[in-house]
Amino acid sequence: MINIPIKKSLLLNKYKNIPHKWDYWTTDEIIKKIELNLNNIINKLQLTVSVTPSEFLQLTKGYKHRYYTDCINPQGKKYFFCALMKNDELSKKSFYKEIAFASFVINNDFLIKKYLPPYIQSSKLDLTPWILSEYISTPVLESKVNMEQLRDISFIKDLSLIAELLFNITFNFINIRNFNLRLEYFDVKKEISELIMNKLTDLKNRNQIDSISFNKAIKFINSNLNLLLEENKYFTHGDFHIGNISAEKVNNSIRLKIIDWETYHMNNYAYDISYFFSKLSKEKIFRKLILSNYMKLIPTDKINRFKTLFRLNIIYLAVKDGLTATFLELSNKEVIERQEWFKNLFMKSLVSFDEIMNI
Repeated sequence: MINIPIKKSLLLNKYKNIPHKWDYWTTDEIIKKIELNLNNIINKLQLTVSVTPSEFLQLTKGYKHRYYTDCINPQGKKYFFCALMKNDELSKKSFYKEIAFASFVINNDFLIKKYLPPYIQSSKLDLTPWILSEYISTPVLESKVNMEQLRDISFIKDLSLIAELLFNITFNFINIRNFNLRLEYFDVKKEISELIMNKLTDLKNRNQIDSISFNKAIKFINSNLNLLLEENKYFTHGDFHIGNISAEKVNNSIRLKIIDWETYHMNNYAYDISYFFSKLSKEKIFRKLILSNYMKLIPTDKINRFKTLFRLNIIYLAVKDGLTATFLELSNKEVIERQEWFKNLFMKSLVSFDEIMNI
């Protein structure tokens, strides 16, 4: 759930050069039904939205599985509303997961709750499941204003709290009293098999990676498969990047929120920080600071394992999310830059942890 102010111009600019894909998952009849269901819920909650369901569907051209908008109630209080649109099993499963997470956060008090979305209520009983939360005015880190500040050393140092927060989520979250979330485990054998048999092989066949690098990757993965299986037991956000972290400096302290909790699961304790690192191709100082601070919190007896897990995660992410994924909203130049970054990450991961760290 992207809990940030929604502006029609932002949605228009993001999707303006991308063709419609209504036929991918829906029809005009279903679209009208979705609009009707959403409008009924919005009216029932007495909300006035900044982007109507009809406007959202037209602007995003079928590429979003959930509708989201900021809104106000009759008293003028601002909220953030999100609802499921796409009715396939994967989309429903992800949205129901966040509803379960919202319910857990609403009904329990714990140390890091203030860093999580301020959920108000949710429902999966309606024809269209939805979540309502308090409005967060703090911009996400990937917003223009914060991206400019990520070049400021003093601002970057203030963000070191991210490492501590991520550590607590990874190592301590499931120890919270009354923890009752159903957790899925990362399917190590299935994912690694697909990575090797399909994606890596395809990259080699297309000459995107050479045979020597291919063989080194296969050998490194297979020799550490047991490690992945043994450490596959830590709570993981699953989509931990600067677009899901809101941050603002207030009175010499940083106000943080971690948002978008539809992909939480169990994985190894290096996954989220690896994912975070892999998404910061141009922010070298920032990514090194957060990674270094995270490592300072890891028990000494886990450091060597962490370094190996980090390399394995980078290989997985570089191949799965970087070298074989498609992003229609990116320009050709951005696609080339992205592929070069992930190719570099992949190659460095075959050498050592330090090579990745200093990339």
